[in-house]
Amino acid sequence: MSTSTIVRILAAAALLILVASAWFAARAKRERQDLMLSLSMSVGADLVHATNSHALTGVSAALQSDIKLIQASPTRAIIQPGDDGPPLGDGRAQARLVLTNEAGQALTLRLRPESDPSTGLRKFRVLGYRKTEPGG
Repeated sequence: MSTSTIVRILAAAALLILVASAWFAARAKRERQDLMLSLSMSVGADLVHATNSHALTGVSAALQSDIKLIQASPTRAIIQPGDDGPPLGDGRAQARLVLTNEAGQALTLRLRPESDPSTGLRKFRVLGYRKTEPGG
């Protein structure tokens, strides 16, 4: 085998390894995002029926009160990936959980995933929230 053939084979192998690595990295990132959105939806399901979730941290008494007001009418949860744009968001949230009811009221919670050091389980920190009234 000539030197130029060996160089071509090595270059092709290196290119194949590079493309495969990029594909696997993108796939792993997508799977992490899907898992985070699924866990967020679980929190949303909890908050449709209760004022808190075992998977949330940073829930204030004011937020629990606002959740209870939303629950006065049949409520549903919607998950949106990413953060709100400025000035409402600062890019730290990885998901937004929107609780909305039939009266047209909505609460949008900005969530950031974090691990509970005592259990290692994934939780979400509420970075902030906003209320939206009907027609507003």
